[in-house]
Amino acid sequence: MDSPKSSTEAWQIAVQKHLDSLSPAQKAAFKAPASAADCIAIIQGSERRRGLSRVIQAIQPILEPLERFENVLDVVVQTNGAMGSPIWGPLKFAIQVGVSMIRLGARISQADLKTLEKLAIILQRIVDSLARYTNYETLFKNHIETQRAIGALYSDLIDLCTRVVRFHSRPSISAVFVSFDKEFQQVSNNISHHATQIDWAANAANIEEAKKAREAEEKARNASNLADVQKWLSPAMVHEDLHRLNEDLVAGSCQWALGTPEAQAFLNSETSAILRIGGDPGSGKSTLAAFFIEQILLSHADDVLYFFCKGTDEGKNQPYQALRTLVAQLLARDTSLDSYFTQMYQKSGQEKASSFTDLREALKYALKNTSRSIIYIVVDALDECEEAEKLSSTLIACTKTQGTVVKLILTCREEPDLLDTFVLPFEEIVISANDVRDPVWEYVRARVDGCSTISGTPLGNEVYNVVASAADGLWLYARLMMDEIERLPSAAAIRRQLQDLPTGLVQLYEQIFSTMEKSFTPLQLNLCRQVFLWIEMSTFVRVGKKSLTRGTLDLIFQHENYGEEVFDSIELARQLCSPIVGFYADARGKIELDFVHHSAAQYVHRCAEDPNLRTPKILMPQRLKELYRGNTAAWFFGSCSKAILLLESMRGNTVNTGDYFEMAYALWNSLCLRDLPELSDENEIAEATRLCNNLTDFITSEKCLVWIEMAMIINYIGRWVQILYRNVERGLEAAESSMLSSFEPFREFAKARKTLMMDYTYVIYKTSNAIEHMGDSTRGMPVPEGFFERPTARKMLELGEHWRERSYGMRRVSAPRRRPRTRATRGSLDGSTWGPPDD
Repeated sequence: MDSPKSSTEAWQIAVQKHLDSLSPAQKAAFKAPASAADCIAIIQGSERRRGLSRVIQAIQPILEPLERFENVLDVVVQTNGAMGSPIWGPLKFAIQVGVSMIRLGARISQADLKTLEKLAIILQRIVDSLARYTNYETLFKNHIETQRAIGALYSDLIDLCTRVVRFHSRPSISAVFVSFDKEFQQVSNNISHHATQIDWAANAANIEEAKKAREAEEKARNASNLADVQKWLSPAMVHEDLHRLNEDLVAGSCQWALGTPEAQAFLNSETSAILRIGGDPGSGKSTLAAFFIEQILLSHADDVLYFFCKGTDEGKNQPYQALRTLVAQLLARDTSLDSYFTQMYQKSGQEKASSFTDLREALKYALKNTSRSIIYIVVDALDECEEAEKLSSTLIACTKTQGTVVKLILTCREEPDLLDTFVLPFEEIVISANDVRDPVWEYVRARVDGCSTISGTPLGNEVYNVVASAADGLWLYARLMMDEIERLPSAAAIRRQLQDLPTGLVQLYEQIFSTMEKSFTPLQLNLCRQVFLWIEMSTFVRVGKKSLTRGTLDLIFQHENYGEEVFDSIELARQLCSPIVGFYADARGKIELDFVHHSAAQYVHRCAEDPNLRTPKILMPQRLKELYRGNTAAWFFGSCSKAILLLESMRGNTVNTGDYFEMAYALWNSLCLRDLPELSDENEIAEATRLCNNLTDFITSEKCLVWIEMAMIINYIGRWVQILYRNVERGLEAAESSMLSSFEPFREFAKARKTLMMDYTYVIYKTSNAIEHMGDSTRGMPVPEGFFERPTARKMLELGEHWRERSYGMRRVSAPRRRPRTRATRGSLDGSTWGPPDD
């Protein structure tokens, strides 16, 4: 946009022309700094001010509007001869000249007086021309036509002032023959013309401003709608997966794949294409997928959609989760799709998008109607996704989309049912030992060179040759084996390890666990066990932290360490659980614990499920993991000072939930157990007895009241009592189904659970507004037998009544901030679910 400072407008030329008509002294007076007060002072200082009272009365009301006018014109001061005051300087001099013509002791000249009166009238007309536009200061700055129109009005003011000065500077003899009326009429006509121009310009500017305001409002509304749609889609935060894989990528280790005919055919194709990447577990499929993503991003930054399936993460192991993440990514890149997905969201009636059919059609629509001419889709580890065949078929069908080139990269193991979904033609890279042998050998060499105890020694060369050969192209094997060797304390231990290298990943995991156990004290063994019991938090936590982080790790170690806090839980876990467990920094720099590879998680699961598999001591508690986690949670709520501090904080009307959710889910996980696995030996029977007895003691004593009060605070104040009731109902059903267990401690635990859940149901019935959600069976619900004889039940009722009353005077508790990587909330086990369950 042009501005007065960057171009010479007609009105500026006119102003200069008016100024040029003045003498040098008069020009200097025009440029002198002045103010409204100076002008009034000149009139008031005149000895004939009584005759000038009408002038003062006319000028006084327009001083403030003229002040605003001058503020607007400050931008042209430099352009117009560096005027100290663009309005008051000329006006001051014009008034001063007019007043000075009234001679002392003489009768006031009517011509001179009328000149000043007409000056006031003209100023009033100028102000009137601007008064209708209270925002003309803004218009002047932003609209060139308004600048020109207002500038023309300013030139009229300068014209008027110069005429007044010239009129009063005439020889006295000419006063008899000259009238100011003609001068006045010319200026008046100009002002009328320019006032009309201001009307046109300001109206046009206002229309433009209104249009911009509407556009800004529409933009804000669209942004809000898009945020709601993204929240509804709830995409998994797969960029963390990509970051982790790229961190593990060895420079140059995947270049071989780019040079294959299959990759070249896929990348150079001008039409839709499919590339499948296959290979054995640990061969580097996920790393290669991440490599391809990064390579494609270099030239198609806004055209790549990707998803990493993860069997151990309940937010990344369902087909609909993959589809909604891909849709969300495409929507973030292409605003032309906003209206369609906004309508889809509004019609869905769902808190989270979870209909596979709807999402499949949505992805097809998006790919067909996107403004992008080409879209790359990369989905890794299809075999880790439930109903993988459904996801694979859907993605392959997307390559048939008309109008958009869709290039699809899928990685998976060599599973026949999954491979049957691939329809020719497609390109295929199956990672073999020959493909990655050289990079794996280079990797092992780099690891040996980085180990100060063996680098440059004959032993180092031996490690290099033996480990690289045994890895046979498996990246994961080479990595874990080198991790193990670096942990060994002596050259003799390393040589023994080299003489007994495992074959394949299963044997490698067995050996790693065996080696770990041999070096542990009993306390270290128990601490290590706890990590493997809690590491897959996404399998039982619905709201809260989905990964094992420092806060939860601190608590489970404190419980196992006889109630004493450990110095550094993360470092201790690293010493105890590496290399099976990896330690990763999330987007905020906080450390999360996770299995180093999906195959490690699968091995742990097999140990818990297959009685014929030799189970390492570290993993023996896996078969009773719900009871173990429930015991830790019972300790937290019943004996840990941190729980008391958290409760006090929550009573103070805060939304700080600390580690409540993680512990509450662990507790409910045990309370909803319907059966135990067949106990294999006396040690396992003894452990199951101890664990069941501890939980029975917890729920039959007042130790459980901290947990119950926290749940009431969250659910009563949060208005989620109906959800709390549903979860209590689940606990009651589980207890009733366990009453006939052949294992007496578990049967007693079931009886205690039944009593607690019946009491809890009655308390909710009596103290909440959730009656309409509780079904006909609770209408006129009687007091459970022995309710008032049980101290815990009576105190539960008191707590319910207390928090019912408090809930009407406290603000609603918000849900804890969800990590971006969480899945759509399903029915919780403790009423901590923020929204209706989708089960």
